[in-house]
Amino acid sequence: MDVFLVNELYGNIYSAKVNGIIPWAIVQTETWVGGDPNPGTAFRIDGESGYSLEKGYYYYKQVCRAGQRGMAVASTRSNDPEITLIAFARNSTKHPSALIVLNLAKEHKKVNIDIEGLEASQLEGYRTAPEEEYLSLGTFPLQDSITYKAPARSVTTFYAA
Repeated sequence: MDVFLVNELYGNIYSAKVNGIIPWAIVQTETWVGGDPNPGTAFRIDGESGYSLEKGYYYYKQVCRAGQRGMAVASTRSNDPEITLIAFARNSTKHPSALIVLNLAKEHKKVNIDIEGLEASQLEGYRTAPEEEYLSLGTFPLQDSITYKAPARSVTTFYAA
């Protein structure tokens, strides 16, 4: 599980118009016949009341923390096929609006993000990348846009603050 799983979630949300993601495939046990059918899992259960968090958990967390019950899926678009955007609007919930930036490329990408309709003066960022696990990036001042250098194969979530 990595940035490409999150890209699959993007497709489920924006193309298939799902209203919920059930994470059955991200929990694996040690007893799968023929080996693990979903390498890159988020949780691994050892069969003895124990479990471990795997790297995939931190990629999955980027989306499941951002999109909460009652929020609305907001429109996004990218002119770069290796940059994917997912956005959730607060929609009268207590949850902050969120923007998720996926960099599918094998190299860092400078991303200029124009944001419309967000009532916030700054964004708080968190990133998961091959060498990072939900790393806090601090706050970014928000005017009409932000410029962000997205690491290769990373998922970054910005929350309205």
